[in-house]
Amino acid sequence: ICGSWMHVFGASRISLHTFALAISICLLVLVYWVGARMGSKWIGLGAVVMILVNESFLAQSGILLPEILLAFLCLVTVHFYIERKALALVVAASYALMTKESAIILIATLFTWHAIRSLVAPDPGRRAADRRWVIILGVPLVPAFLFFAYQRHTFGWLFFPQHIGLMKWHSTDIIRKLKAAYDDLFIDQGRIWTTSAFALIAPIVWWGKDFRRSIPVVLLLIAASMVLFGNWPSWVTLLVPMVSFALVFRYMFLECFKRDPQRGEFICIAFIHVVLFMGSSAVNFFTDRYLMCVVPFVALGISAFLHSALNAYDRVLSPLVIGLGAGISLLLIGRTAKVTDTEMSYADAVDCELKLISFCEGAGLRDSLIYVPFLESVYMTDPGAGYLSGAGPFTRTTLAYSEETNYAVFSNSSQTMIYGERQRLGFTLLKRFESGPAWAEIHQRPSRSAR
Repeated sequence: ICGSWMHVFGASRISLHTFALAISICLLVLVYWVGARMGSKWIGLGAVVMILVNESFLAQSGILLPEILLAFLCLVTVHFYIERKALALVVAASYALMTKESAIILIATLFTWHAIRSLVAPDPGRRAADRRWVIILGVPLVPAFLFFAYQRHTFGWLFFPQHIGLMKWHSTDIIRKLKAAYDDLFIDQGRIWTTSAFALIAPIVWWGKDFRRSIPVVLLLIAASMVLFGNWPSWVTLLVPMVSFALVFRYMFLECFKRDPQRGEFICIAFIHVVLFMGSSAVNFFTDRYLMCVVPFVALGISAFLHSALNAYDRVLSPLVIGLGAGISLLLIGRTAKVTDTEMSYADAVDCELKLISFCEGAGLRDSLIYVPFLESVYMTDPGAGYLSGAGPFTRTTLAYSEETNYAVFSNSSQTMIYGERQRLGFTLLKRFESGPAWAEIHQRPSRSAR
């Protein structure tokens, strides 16, 4: 798609950013349409509002990265599954897998839900169709396999080697990433209020006066999402919130499916997809922007469930609850100290990097051995990234620190462990650049012979 766009509109930075923005707008339209197909335009509008005030979406909406396109394709795939449109699903899922390999989680989600659905809603007349759909769900894996085989033959690797080298499987790293993913989706930027409203309101209103069912579900949700999650020191205590979420899925989400199959099916799929994606993120190389592809599922799932629970009492209640949560999130945009590509402050980080690289060029450091984080290594060696003046790339940047290193680049958008050791290693600050909350520094130390 992007290649076709460039043939028509050119490959300028404005053209590529416009393409990314167009994909983001298409995602919003799709979210509204899917929500409206679940029975009410307010479901779609509520989800769109929740996404529009999500700082990660705003920051990435104009950046040419695969996450928003992947979110679009995954949402289209789920819609085609619910509508039982086999050919359209195969095309959308295949494209999703070739856009980014993490789309395999969506295929796993659909297999999982298909199995659960067959167990909780068995229909002897559908057994042949159910078996046929198991095959259909596996078909997109074939073109994906061929694509990765071609990638292996052409580039020599299946998955990006730099990211594979950064993967860690120690229990503390896995738990830390799991907690970070949960916070980003449900807690940060004021989303804790929408999550709390969902946990407190939805079960009680859903079950009505049947407090024997609603109160335990509320307690499970609050315990799992607000009290226990992230406050466990080991795998054993991690199981407690996981069991709580499983019980909530059984006694609330599956009940929603039984009452309203079309809307409930999407809510159940969204729940499974988010859980599996968080688990996958915890054992893989992880960065916040990867979660963007599940944000529409979170927004639509919460909006649909709140609408189902509150609409019977008053039509304004669901928009009111979502509007209040969205208002809090809107007020908190730009308030975090983080500087990554999921915050609006990323523009400040780009400004700092441009100034730092310009300084290094002016100081004649193109052939000096410079320790740099991963992103800076791209900025300083790839003219296509747009950070170089045109006089040529830096020739001796390195991602691995050594005793021969004379210069080091640090920034708060690319944290490295060496930054905390810089003084012990003999580095002194040469120049610092600041823009808003972002900063970037170039450090220097004497040559090995001088030391």
